[in-house]
Amino acid sequence: MLEGVSQAVLGVAGAERCALLRWLPHANALANLTEAAVPEWPGQSFGARVRWPAPHWPSLRPVLNGRVVRVSLDAPEASTRERGILESWGTASAMFLPIQVQRKNVGVMALMSRHLEALALNRAGICLELASYAGLGIERGDAFARERKLASRLATVADAATRVARELDPDLLLDELPVLLLTAFGQYLVNVFLIDPVDRNLVLRATAGFPGDGSSPIGLRLAPGAGICGLVVAMGLPYVSGNVRHDPYYVQDPRLKETYAELAAPIFARGEVVGVLDVQSIEPGAFDEADTVALRALAAAVGVAMENARLFRRIRADEHQLLAIIDAVPSPLGVYDTSWHAILANRAMAEVYGADYHPQNLTAGASENRPLPERRKQRRGPTNPPLLDHTREEEIRLTNPHRTFIRRVTPV
Repeated sequence: MLEGVSQAVLGVAGAERCALLRWLPHANALANLTEAAVPEWPGQSFGARVRWPAPHWPSLRPVLNGRVVRVSLDAPEASTRERGILESWGTASAMFLPIQVQRKNVGVMALMSRHLEALALNRAGICLELASYAGLGIERGDAFARERKLASRLATVADAATRVARELDPDLLLDELPVLLLTAFGQYLVNVFLIDPVDRNLVLRATAGFPGDGSSPIGLRLAPGAGICGLVVAMGLPYVSGNVRHDPYYVQDPRLKETYAELAAPIFARGEVVGVLDVQSIEPGAFDEADTVALRALAAAVGVAMENARLFRRIRADEHQLLAIIDAVPSPLGVYDTSWHAILANRAMAEVYGADYHPQNLTAGASENRPLPERRKQRRGPTNPPLLDHTREEEIRLTNPHRTFIRRVTPV
């Protein structure tokens, strides 16, 4: 659509060249979206995405505020630099018109001619109407780009969240997370901060892409409320900074001189903020709504994974404690399911049923359950009578879980 608009403008009010420019506030520049020119135009094309730095074009400032501006080589209001650039392009006169989307200035339509008398301001009305169509094209293009980017981000985040959810070791989870984020967002730096429950400081627990002299930044501490990450903890909401150098919440780190944009999202677990995911970019305005939604979704998945890992570690600790207690019982003691598969056994039971049933070789978990073996045959003799002649068995049904039994073998 934008190409059609730029072609339609040619010939209107004497325009021989038209460029549609998108305003990039974080970069303080205009980017060339598309252009068209009459066949006899002598100059070369600008090229896609070529930027017009705003400081080089003081005449464009009023245009970004909704005004129409005309400049020419003989106009005293044009700066020396502007006249020099226009002359290098083979342009004698130019008209700049605002491109608006929902009454918001999003770009500039630049019309150029080789003739000084062309592009009179009394023809600006029809040019503004064509500029409104350019605004409609930009709006539709932005909507399509947002949807496509969001779909791509969410697909990447879903894959990363699946991999995170499978990891039950908290340390391995933290080691893997920054690399996954770096791949998902394609930026140069990712940090994972966790809150110290004692002093509420944010502690850097994992990072990927951290520049500097090679020394590890792991363990870096931020006071409560300090910087963008501290703000995220206080608000409990994501925060995006298009240009950190003009952000009052940003705390400068001399090792992060290349950072221009930053996006951070809180990690929730047990209903409270326990950490922050932080992504940084060298491009101003690098993060948009799609990035914010994606990082927030991944932070939620990380919070669930961290809680699962914490519970798993606690269960394993309780299991080892239970094994130690059972192993300390002097009588043979074993725990079986309803199919008489062994779940736990102490050392005394191992001596009755065999070495395989030592607690170190037998832990809870269906993959490690083994069927009840036959008792070892013992030699008959006055000092070593049959096992069944000297033992009795008791079955005790547990109330929780309902389908588990304890078998205790005791001397008669």
